[in-house]
Amino acid sequence: MEYGEGFRRMMFARRKRKGMTQTELGAEVGISQHGISDYECGKTSIPIDDAAAIAAVLEFSLDEATKLTKREGALYPSADRLSLSTRFKMRRA
Repeated sequence: MEYGEGFRRMMFARRKRKGMTQTELGAEVGISQHGISDYECGKTSIPIDDAAAIAAVLEFSLDEATKLTKREGALYPSADRLSLSTRFKMRRA
C-alpha cells in the first residue's frame, strides 16, 4: 500500500529530528538501511506493517502522516463510540 509523499516526508523529518540514521531506524523496525532509504526516496511502496512500525518508532500516527480524516456520513460510527459487545456483534455479522 502506498502512503504517498506525506508519509515519506514525515518519516524523513522525524528521523532527522530524533537524530537517527537510516541504519538505526532500520534496526529498530527490522528493515535494512537500504530498505529505509528506498522507502524515504519513494523507490518502493511501504507495506502497512512496516509503516505502522516506523510511525511508532518515530512517534507519529499514520492518520497524521497521510492526512486521513473521518469521512462525513460514514456508514459506521467511530470505534471509540462503540461498546465492546457491539464491535463483536459487527465482526460476526
